[in-house]
Amino acid sequence: MPASSSSLRPSSHSYGGIGSTDDHNNGPNGLNGSDGLHEQPVSVDISSIGDSISINGFDGFNGLGSAMGRKGAREGMSWVDRMDASFSGSKLDSHFRVTARGSNLSTELLAGLANFAANSYLLVLVPDLLDPVGIEQSQSLFGFVMSTFVSNMVMGTLGNIPVALGPGVGCATYFANYFGKHSDTNTNTGSVDGSSVDLSVDLSVDISVEDTVEYALGIGLLSGALMFSLALFGVPQRLFDFCPSCIRSSMPSGLGMYLSLCGMMKLGLVVINPSTGLEMGNIMAPHCLLALLGVLMMVLMDHHHSRFKFVTPIVIVATVGWFFMDVPLPTSIIGSVEISPSPNLSAAFANLSAASVSPIMAMFLIALFDVAGIMYSCCGIAGVDGNERAVGGVSGAYWVFLAAGAGSAVSAAMYCTPVIVLGESFAGVLAGGRTGITSISMGVLFLVTLPFHPILTAVPLFASSPTLVVLGSQLLALLPACALARTVTTVRGDGTTVMEAAPPLIDFDDVTEAFPAFCTIALMPFMFAIEKGIVAGLLAWVVLRMMDMLFQLKPCKKELSMNRSQSFAKHGHDSPLMLRRDVLKDKDKGSTLTLP
Repeated sequence: MPASSSSLRPSSHSYGGIGSTDDHNNGPNGLNGSDGLHEQPVSVDISSIGDSISINGFDGFNGLGSAMGRKGAREGMSWVDRMDASFSGSKLDSHFRVTARGSNLSTELLAGLANFAANSYLLVLVPDLLDPVGIEQSQSLFGFVMSTFVSNMVMGTLGNIPVALGPGVGCATYFANYFGKHSDTNTNTGSVDGSSVDLSVDLSVDISVEDTVEYALGIGLLSGALMFSLALFGVPQRLFDFCPSCIRSSMPSGLGMYLSLCGMMKLGLVVINPSTGLEMGNIMAPHCLLALLGVLMMVLMDHHHSRFKFVTPIVIVATVGWFFMDVPLPTSIIGSVEISPSPNLSAAFANLSAASVSPIMAMFLIALFDVAGIMYSCCGIAGVDGNERAVGGVSGAYWVFLAAGAGSAVSAAMYCTPVIVLGESFAGVLAGGRTGITSISMGVLFLVTLPFHPILTAVPLFASSPTLVVLGSQLLALLPACALARTVTTVRGDGTTVMEAAPPLIDFDDVTEAFPAFCTIALMPFMFAIEKGIVAGLLAWVVLRMMDMLFQLKPCKKELSMNRSQSFAKHGHDSPLMLRRDVLKDKDKGSTLTLP
């Protein structure tokens, strides 16, 4: 009998005595076997559900073929495929636009798991950072979990964007360094060697130690309230767009330098010296060597793109500390969750003064640029429009800012820091997350970990602090891409979309952009304050632009069709250092070198 136009697919199953073809076409019950129901090969063609089925040349079994096709399709599916098939076309699918964005339910859930794995180190790091302020680790852990759960549920349901919200490292580090002065412990290396590192900065508000926690949480609440109130009118998006690109793009690198310095100080690798400011600590201390090993493990796992690059080294270093060093073991594996009463923030508001504006604006700016920068970057990688209309007829980005502000209020009421978009949200996007289901599933997973708080709060600081160093290197690595030429998509008036060349985010050939970017990056760690670095960069940009307008100065970059590197290469100089060397040689010979 002639072969059919469409052979039986490998995943097909037997119909009416026709054997399966899975890996045994020549078997006893196979289509080509001689011991089956038919003596001659039988061709079965089921090209699509609902089409006619042809068996040995007989047609007309439309209804029978459709029913058998659906039954066989279900029998051949795994439980994951059946779950995806059941979800497709449902009301939830229509609300979250899963199928419309080219995804499915299982992919979204796995992306949420990837986000949880990438961000789970914060369960250890954030409580450790807040411990010097006087907040118990169990309190801050509960606040972290609940604020993460609430903000992701709100944002995922209403905003439908695949990013992760939660108290981040930037706000927690600033929070600890700014308010840690009033803690009565202020130790950063635990009880490993009894040494302590003073990370405090001068604070002009004089309050008692008992009121420090309430005052600090009040500052966090006010910064979150500021974000929420401005987000109601769409102001944060406009502020982010108004900020110069050279400042916006340099903030992640400056924050990376700041986080790396904080991490090294908490490890004891860098200590404070009254004469020189900073100096190298006791690098041969056991806890310092073990922490450096954790740094190297994180870098190596990051090189191999492991989703557990932060979690695995923390577990290894903490285990070594528990069993081979003077670090207390966890008291139990699972413990009951004790909900602490909310802090008395009304008493903290009574201590507010003009000096309180600085920390409020600092945490607001950190949250603003973290939320906007990471959110739009993740949306770009996922191919999701952050300004796409969501619930209420507003953009998804609108709900992200609102969820961050609302989550910050919950966080402050539960002894934790303001909520931002977590930088590790890229893990979920790279795993295929395209909708808010990714965020919702991650929030649920964080809620499940809450009973295991005895283990999480027993992790020593030298096991979690290496994360700050590695995060700093990753953020600094974003800087070279900012100097590259790029293309942007522009929608014209007639509706056509075109790709156009655009200047780099930071034009290092233009000193009026390069110098403000340098101030932003360098002054964050040098001044040990994130907000001062941002303000310094903005002031430098404004002053240079005003001087350029008032005095009609020529552009600081040379009007050449090539950049500096190309100019050096054209004239036989591989680098500025080689150019300087040749200038000195010609100067010694009494000749002059004509520069382009």
